[in-house]
Amino acid sequence: MAQQATIRQLLNLLDGSVNSFVDGLPEIQRATFDKLITLLKEVDVRDGTIQNSIRNIRLLGSIKKELDDLVLSNKYLNSVKEFVTAYGTVARLNDRYFSDVADRYKPPAMLSEVRKQAVNDAVSYLTESGIGANYTDKLRDMIKNAITSGGSYATLTESLRQTILGGPQEDGALVKYARQIATDGINQFNRTYMKAVTDDLGFKWFRYTGSNLRTSRPFCLAMTQPENEYFHISQVSNIIKGYLNTGKVSTQGLNKETNTNNFFIYAGGYNCGHSIIPVPDALVPERFKAAII
Repeated sequence: MAQQATIRQLLNLLDGSVNSFVDGLPEIQRATFDKLITLLKEVDVRDGTIQNSIRNIRLLGSIKKELDDLVLSNKYLNSVKEFVTAYGTVARLNDRYFSDVADRYKPPAMLSEVRKQAVNDAVSYLTESGIGANYTDKLRDMIKNAITSGGSYATLTESLRQTILGGPQEDGALVKYARQIATDGINQFNRTYMKAVTDDLGFKWFRYTGSNLRTSRPFCLAMTQPENEYFHISQVSNIIKGYLNTGKVSTQGLNKETNTNNFFIYAGGYNCGHSIIPVPDALVPERFKAAII
């Protein structure tokens, strides 16, 4: 069916846009670490201990600027610009889907402004203010603390390596931050768009769907099981408490502010890439409808 093809295209876009954006970030992380190691060779060290000296304090200013210039390169800023173009495609695919499943569908006028704000937020969090507060400032603070406390040079470089580059089962700091912001941004925009249309058209049935990852929470793993994926709006009060068709599941990781209204936007919590798709009654499997009636 046409609407199913549209949903598949939408889900692929949501996953693919985030993955394409973060693909180039490990290279930036490696360059960041290599640059820091070079810069730290200028630090005053005696017997392996970093000195709390004027020279070292002055180095902090140049280190912060070098980091900002390295991360916020034209290549990175262009990748942010490319990523946020996906928001427009998300809106168009939503419109196509709702045109297929609802008579005389017309996008609510406010959704254009919602998209503009979502794009502005994503750009802000992924560029100067967000990257500064959540990546380069934190690296600078690690170095500052080592200087002012007379820390070990070897310990500092190892801590920077683990923070910046991560490990076999853990992303580095930039990838981790950017992936969460990108995932939350585009998926919450998609879910906000769908919630606005749901409120406008009065859908009662929904499908919890999307790709499960190694990091997916028990709640999302359970909600995407065939026995749970379709649900009626009347079930939401129980769902957010962890009571599903298959039994009780942990709600750890859900946004603490989750309620029956904003569940459709927050879904499984931070870094959740799942979608909550409004579904016409006619497309809901009979076994789910029978359980409600």
